[in-house]
Amino acid sequence: MILIREKEENGWIHANYRLTRPVSWQQQLKAVHGVYDYFKKTEILVDGLPIQISQPEEILQIPESKAISIRGVLTIIDVPVVVTFYNQADYVNVMVACVNEEFQNTNYEKFNKSMSQIMDSLELMMYIPTANQN
Repeated sequence: MILIREKEENGWIHANYRLTRPVSWQQQLKAVHGVYDYFKKTEILVDGLPIQISQPEEILQIPESKAISIRGVLTIIDVPVVVTFYNQADYVNVMVACVNEEFQNTNYEKFNKSMSQIMDSLELMMYIPTANQN
């Protein structure tokens, strides 16, 4: 993914990423499913509304909608994060809490260095077959 812009507002960094290529709803679900275990205090939202899941595999069965988000504390960086994918769009919105030095007084280059590998990994998860695929 390519970081398009980032700005700090009210204690959060709001960032926009462009996907390498457009992806399907199922691929977006695979990304959310793939990153689920790296979050704690996790919530899944569909069109901005929280949904209940009892196990991560249920994410792969969410009916197609406008948007899906995963939010919670991303354990890789131990910071609250919200990642939102939009159906039929080639961009992803990310919000990262400015709760540690790494994410305070940041700029494009600094933020990109902190988040680019995570976001690229998220995009790659869209192309990895899941256990229920042949």
